[in-house]
Amino acid sequence: MAQVSRQTVRLYRFGLDAPVVRGARMGDVALSASTMLKRGITRRCAVCGQGRLFRCWLRMVPACPRCGFVFRRAPGQWLGSWFLSICFVQAVIVVVLIVAVGLTYPDTPSLVVAAVALVLAIGVPIAFFPFSRTIWVAIDLAMKPLEFDDGVPPGFELESEIAEVLEAKRGSDGPGAALSDRTPALPTSEESDPI
Repeated sequence: MAQVSRQTVRLYRFGLDAPVVRGARMGDVALSASTMLKRGITRRCAVCGQGRLFRCWLRMVPACPRCGFVFRRAPGQWLGSWFLSICFVQAVIVVVLIVAVGLTYPDTPSLVVAAVALVLAIGVPIAFFPFSRTIWVAIDLAMKPLEFDDGVPPGFELESEIAEVLEAKRGSDGPGAALSDRTPALPTSEESDPI
């Protein structure tokens, strides 16, 4: 059996003659970072938009049930979600402290304010946990797009090369233009420089 390069597979799957598989909420071009973030904020898969990614509030499924994307792409994957959670908790506590002190100044009940801040410091990370996970998955995908090794079916690809091929398809002279009309020809032996 002949060896086929990844680029050939990409062009075959997403070329002019092959149909582009579309997801339920996904077009046939690479997803934007804002779309992936919106999906993350709503606790959905950043790749396909599938919901129900958590068995319970604190237990995330290992892979998306629809597209098969494995959420833990590398060891230490969830450090970013921990960082997001810490930043969010700190922001909430600072806002609550500023509002509480601003509303009750000069007789601020410091014991009550401290108790509210403690409850928030414990409760907000638990409440924000699933959101921090899915938001971090979206951020991670925006920084490092999917590769063929990630095991996601071709209809959910996010690579820029595929988007470029599709954009070239749309920008061609007509609907019947062939791929060879837009790709530069390889130099022949007469045109190439001798070594």
